Amino acid sequence: PSDLAIRYGRLAVETGIFPLYEIEKGKYRLTYNPEPLRHVIDYMNGQGRFRHLTVKTISSIQERVSIEWERLKFLCGIK
Repeated sequence: PSDLAIRYGRLAVETGIFPLYEIEKGKYRLTYNPEPLRHVIDYMNGQGRFRHLTVKTISSIQERVSIEWERLKFLCGIK
């Protein structure tokens, strides 16, 4: 299971669900930019805790992750 923890940790970052960034003296900086982002379903597949989510809910989550990712890139000065 520890290899699964590493796998899902990486997927969380690569999908934008858990972006890696720093804020230093008010300045944002991405510490890892996994563009293009993978789809959130890649992170959710294989994890029973997400089994109950509908396609519509997953789509909403994907949309929200995409919006927040664009916002974070803007804050980091990335176009």
